[in-house]
Amino acid sequence: MKFSELVDIEELRQLCESFTAITGTVTAILELDGNILVATGWQDICTCFHRVNPTTAFRCKESDTVLAGKLKVGELANIYKCKNGLVDVAVPIKIRDEHVATFFTGQFFLESPDPDFFIRQAKEFSFDKDSYLDAMQKVPILSTDDVESMVGFFSRLGKLFGEMGLSNKELEDANAELKRGGDLRRESEERFRQVAMTNWVWEVDLEGRYTYCSENVIETLGYSREEIIGKTPFDFMSQKEANRVGEIFTELIASRKRIIDLESWNVTKNGSEVCLLTNGAPFYDNSGNLMGYRGGDKDITDRKRAEEELVK
Repeated sequence: MKFSELVDIEELRQLCESFTAITGTVTAILELDGNILVATGWQDICTCFHRVNPTTAFRCKESDTVLAGKLKVGELANIYKCKNGLVDVAVPIKIRDEHVATFFTGQFFLESPDPDFFIRQAKEFSFDKDSYLDAMQKVPILSTDDVESMVGFFSRLGKLFGEMGLSNKELEDANAELKRGGDLRRESEERFRQVAMTNWVWEVDLEGRYTYCSENVIETLGYSREEIIGKTPFDFMSQKEANRVGEIFTELIASRKRIIDLESWNVTKNGSEVCLLTNGAPFYDNSGNLMGYRGGDKDITDRKRAEEELVK
């Protein structure tokens, strides 16, 4: 599941921008493939200095890698002080226990910064010292409690947005499935009418029990319609054949696929065997719930016997 498909990104961005305006801290939300959905409030010390110089930029990437790596091994959140002297945080956004995106914040201090450290960095990487120290002064200082509260807030906020979006998506999917079920029902009923003109036709429920059987079944199996209703096709097969066809029927029920040219050997009332060619389609109620299958059987015994003779 993709986080961007479940949430209103623009609304989430506006919330993050408001948060940045109030706290002065960076926010970013990334999907697992690295796609940046939201990014607000990056500090000048990073955009104008650390992310520009090759060496300090490598440290930034190293920080990103460390944060992402710790999340992969299951840590709930990670606070990391990068080698450039600032603190970054990453926390997974989970929807129904699935990690779908990552919330990042950072570019702040957990205590008053040491000016000498940044003076040394300015000299080492040829930054303009006054501009660099001025950018340092703009970086907010947050307590650990502030950071944990902030991370918890955005984690819950992201989850809330995602859960709401997921519920809406599931509702849309359910409506689409309902429409699809109605289309399939009409299609299967049409197929049923076509089959009824030429074959012994039937209807079975999800357990495989006959709920309808045309009168001409007696011409094929020797049983009357009343003797068929309530039983299953497997009651008229050998145990080996019943097991084979039963597995196929179970798979069809699970996948809702059509029955297409399924051959099976059946035992008639007088004990002889006939080979039936079965075709059918699932049918649904008005709510789109699968109810069973409708179809028809055709006696192909003579053809199968002839094929057997050719093989001999």
